[in-house]
Amino acid sequence: MIIQNIGSTGLAATPDTGAAKVASPAPTPTPAPAPEKSATSQQLHAAVDTMNHAMAQSNQSLQFSVDTETKRPVVTVVDSQTGDVIMQFPSKAILAIAHSIDQYQSGMLLNHKA
Repeated sequence: MIIQNIGSTGLAATPDTGAAKVASPAPTPTPAPAPEKSATSQQLHAAVDTMNHAMAQSNQSLQFSVDTETKRPVVTVVDSQTGDVIMQFPSKAILAIAHSIDQYQSGMLLNHKA
Protein backbone atom coordinates (compact mmCIF):
# COMPACT_ATOMS: atom_id res chain seq x y z
CA MET A 1 0.00 0.00 0.00
CA ILE A 2 1.34 3.45 -0.93
CA ILE A 3 0.51 6.33 1.36
CA GLN A 4 0.75 9.75 -0.26
CA ASN A 5 1.65 12.88 1.63
CA ILE A 6 0.02 16.16 0.70
CA GLY A 7 2.55 18.99 0.79
CA SER A 8 1.90 22.67 1.32
CA THR A 9 1.28 23.07 -2.43
CA GLY A 10 -1.72 20.72 -2.24
CA LEU A 11 -0.11 18.25 -4.65
CA ALA A 12 0.43 14.65 -3.69
CA ALA A 13 4.03 13.68 -3.11
CA THR A 14 4.83 10.07 -3.93
CA PRO A 15 7.66 8.35 -2.16
CA ASP A 16 10.77 7.79 -4.28
CA THR A 17 11.75 4.16 -3.99
CA GLY A 18 14.51 4.36 -6.57
CA ALA A 19 12.98 1.45 -8.47
CA ALA A 20 11.98 1.77 -12.09
CA LYS A 21 8.32 2.47 -12.59
CA VAL A 22 6.37 -0.27 -14.33
CA ALA A 23 3.43 0.65 -16.50
CA SER A 24 0.20 -0.99 -15.48
CA PRO A 25 -1.11 -3.49 -18.01
CA ALA A 26 -3.90 -2.37 -20.32
CA PRO A 27 -7.35 -3.44 -19.14
CA THR A 28 -8.59 -6.53 -20.84
CA PRO A 29 -11.93 -6.11 -22.60
CA THR A 30 -14.76 -8.10 -21.13
CA PRO A 31 -16.39 -10.44 -23.62
CA ALA A 32 -19.91 -9.57 -24.71
CA PRO A 33 -22.58 -11.77 -23.16
CA ALA A 34 -23.85 -14.52 -25.39
CA PRO A 35 -27.21 -13.70 -26.99
CA GLU A 36 -30.12 -15.29 -25.22
CA LYS A 37 -32.01 -17.98 -27.05
CA SER A 38 -35.64 -17.38 -27.86
CA ALA A 39 -38.15 -19.09 -25.64
CA THR A 40 -39.98 -22.02 -27.12
CA SER A 41 -43.74 -21.97 -27.52
CA GLN A 42 -44.07 -24.48 -24.69
CA GLN A 43 -41.98 -22.26 -22.36
CA LEU A 44 -44.10 -19.22 -23.22
CA HIS A 45 -47.32 -21.10 -22.52
CA ALA A 46 -45.94 -22.32 -19.19
CA ALA A 47 -44.93 -18.77 -18.22
CA VAL A 48 -48.35 -17.39 -19.16
CA ASP A 49 -50.08 -20.15 -17.18
CA THR A 50 -47.93 -19.36 -14.14
CA MET A 51 -48.71 -15.64 -14.43
CA ASN A 52 -52.43 -16.29 -14.88
CA HIS A 53 -52.47 -18.53 -11.80
CA ALA A 54 -50.69 -15.88 -9.70
CA MET A 55 -53.00 -13.14 -10.99
CA ALA A 56 -56.13 -15.24 -10.29
CA GLN A 57 -55.11 -15.60 -6.66
CA SER A 58 -54.92 -11.80 -6.32
CA ASN A 59 -58.29 -11.16 -8.07
CA GLN A 60 -56.47 -9.50 -10.94
CA SER A 61 -56.07 -10.49 -14.56
CA LEU A 62 -53.77 -9.50 -17.38
CA GLN A 63 -55.16 -8.55 -20.75
CA PHE A 64 -52.95 -8.38 -23.81
CA SER A 65 -54.04 -6.34 -26.81
CA VAL A 66 -52.76 -4.21 -29.66
CA ASP A 67 -53.58 -0.50 -29.81
CA THR A 68 -55.61 0.12 -32.99
CA GLU A 69 -54.07 3.51 -33.77
CA THR A 70 -50.40 2.95 -32.98
CA LYS A 71 -50.28 -0.83 -33.57
CA ARG A 72 -48.29 -1.19 -30.34
CA PRO A 73 -48.81 -3.99 -27.79
CA VAL A 74 -50.71 -3.04 -24.62
CA VAL A 75 -50.80 -4.92 -21.32
CA THR A 76 -53.65 -4.08 -18.95
CA VAL A 77 -54.04 -5.20 -15.32
CA VAL A 78 -57.76 -5.50 -14.51
CA ASP A 79 -59.59 -6.14 -11.24
CA SER A 80 -61.37 -9.44 -11.92
CA GLN A 81 -64.32 -8.67 -9.66
CA THR A 82 -65.14 -5.11 -10.75
CA GLY A 83 -63.61 -4.99 -14.23
CA ASP A 84 -61.80 -1.74 -13.36
CA VAL A 85 -58.45 -1.09 -15.02
CA ILE A 86 -55.78 -1.01 -12.32
CA MET A 87 -52.79 -0.32 -14.55
CA GLN A 88 -51.96 -0.17 -18.25
CA PHE A 89 -48.59 -0.38 -20.02
CA PRO A 90 -48.01 1.82 -21.95
CA SER A 91 -50.46 4.28 -20.45
CA LYS A 92 -53.23 5.94 -22.46
CA ALA A 93 -51.28 9.20 -22.35
CA ILE A 94 -48.17 7.57 -23.83
CA LEU A 95 -50.26 5.93 -26.56
CA ALA A 96 -51.81 9.32 -27.38
CA ILE A 97 -48.34 10.88 -27.63
CA ALA A 98 -47.12 8.04 -29.85
CA HIS A 99 -50.18 8.47 -32.06
CA SER A 100 -49.53 12.22 -32.34
CA ILE A 101 -45.91 11.58 -33.27
CA ASP A 102 -46.96 9.04 -35.89
CA GLN A 103 -49.44 11.53 -37.39
CA TYR A 104 -46.85 14.32 -37.37
CA GLN A 105 -44.24 12.13 -39.06
CA SER A 106 -46.65 10.86 -41.70
CA GLY A 107 -47.79 14.44 -42.36
CA MET A 108 -44.20 15.53 -42.87
CA LEU A 109 -43.60 12.70 -45.31
CA LEU A 110 -46.72 13.54 -47.29
CA ASN A 111 -45.85 17.26 -47.44
CA HIS A 112 -42.21 16.62 -48.35
CA LYS A 113 -41.42 17.65 -51.94
CA ALA A 114 -39.16 15.48 -54.04
